[in-house]
Amino acid sequence: VRMLAVPLDDEMVYSEISSTDVCLGRTGVGRIEQVGTKVADFKQEDVVLVLPKPTKFAQGSPIGTARTLLICNEDDILRVSSEVLEELTPEQLCLAPTIVCAYVLLESFGAKLKP
Repeated sequence: VRMLAVPLDDEMVYSEISSTDVCLGRTGVGRIEQVGTKVADFKQEDVVLVLPKPTKFAQGSPIGTARTLLICNEDDILRVSSEVLEELTPEQLCLAPTIVCAYVLLESFGAKLKP
């Protein structure tokens, strides 16, 4: 995934840059550059929200979205629809990834919800 935008958080501001194992960034928006042979749900050029499960990465070592290229698993990303991209830029998506995630889930599965 080629990262397009990454939100700035407190961890990035206050981390020890001199440390050799610095890995910054928990979420972000990117464009898929290459998919593995076993990947069926995503294709090249899909815009995705990188949003790994909170339990997947330790507090001190996040997935590291603050980089140019990121290798991740299918379960770490969520496709961003073209409708959302018409309304919001990648930078705007990064400001509120949980809101975007909720919107995408409702758009995808909202018709199946019952009161």
